[in-house]
Amino acid sequence: MTNKQPTENRDEPQTSPEPDAHEIQRGETHLEDLRTALNAFVDNPALLRTHRSRFAELLTRMRDQLAIQFAIKEADGYLDQVVQDAPRLSEPAEKLREEHSSLYRSACELVEDAEVLVFQKKSQLALAHLLKRLSQFDFKMEQHEVDEKHLVFESTDRDIGGQG
Repeated sequence: MTNKQPTENRDEPQTSPEPDAHEIQRGETHLEDLRTALNAFVDNPALLRTHRSRFAELLTRMRDQLAIQFAIKEADGYLDQVVQDAPRLSEPAEKLREEHSSLYRSACELVEDAEVLVFQKKSQLALAHLLKRLSQFDFKMEQHEVDEKHLVFESTDRDIGGQG
């Protein structure tokens, strides 16, 4: 008696499932949690005296999660539906897409600088400057997210209202 095992059709390309709204939301929640944890350092710089390596780790994880979120959004046709529904929004949608690369570069620079400052035991003044840059980065991230939501809302609001 032969034992038949299920076989895969090796001729068919193996594809990963496309990201769904839940996956995107989970990633955004994780990114928000990391940003909140990092803001604890901004709000209380004294934490850096005893938690420098944790700070660098959180920054690295935030940068990596940001890369994942941007990749997922772009693979999912980031804002394509908005532009399709409201072509007048193509320019602001493109601006938001372009912000991904500059935000990611900023996150990379923060991580690189944090590694130098944190692991080489640099001065509190240098660390304070890094925290200020992190706060500015967080403000830009928050503004980017608000602009995304506003753009989506504007496309649906005008479309529903018949002014699209």
